[in-house]
Amino acid sequence: IGLANDGDADRFGVINENGEYVSPNEIIAILLKHLKERDIDGSVVKTVGSSLLIDRVAAKLGINVIETAVGFKHVGEAMRKNKVIIGGEESGGLSIQGHIPEKDGLLANVLETMASTEKSLVELQEDLYKLAGCKFYTDRIDLKLDSQEEIRPILERVKLLQNIGGYKVTSIDTKDGVKLMLGNTTKILVRPSGTEP
Repeated sequence: IGLANDGDADRFGVINENGEYVSPNEIIAILLKHLKERDIDGSVVKTVGSSLLIDRVAAKLGINVIETAVGFKHVGEAMRKNKVIIGGEESGGLSIQGHIPEKDGLLANVLETMASTEKSLVELQEDLYKLAGCKFYTDRIDLKLDSQEEIRPILERVKLLQNIGGYKVTSIDTKDGVKLMLGNTTKILVRPSGTEP
C-alpha cells in the first residue's frame, strides 16, 4: 500500500494494493471498526462534509455520531468535551481516544489494523462495504465566485429545494452551509470554503 502525509504530517493519504485511492472517510470507518473491536468505547466525531459511510458503520456498531461544522478545530473541541473513539474529517485529518485532540496524519496508519487482522487493505475495504451494506460514492464540485455577496443567495435557493433529480429532500441541516438529506444514504452539501476565496 502507499501511505503519505502532507508537509506538517497532520493529514494523510492512502493508496491500496490495487493502486486505488482510499478516501479518508473509508480510513476513518475502518479504524473506527478496528478500535471498537479492541473494546474502545465512545462516540465518533465527524464533520458535516464527511461521508454517510461513517454514520452507517457507527449505527451497525452501536456507536453514537457527533457531527460538527467542517474544520478540525470543531472536531477537536467535540473530542475534548465527549468520550470519543475517533474523530476525523473528509480532508484527511483524524485523532483517536488517548491522543491529543488535534489531527495527526501519522496516527492514521492502517498497518496496525492490517497486521492484527492479517488482511490486506482491499480486504478491509470489502469488509467495510459488507458491514455498511453498500459502497458510498463521494464527489466534489468547486464553484469559483467573483465575490462573497454571491454566496448567500445560492445558499438561500438551496434551502428551498424540495426535490433533486427525482429524490425528495427529507431534511435540511444548516450547521455549516446547507446539507440536504435525500433519504438515509444520500446527501448534498453546499457550503462556502473556510480556507479558500
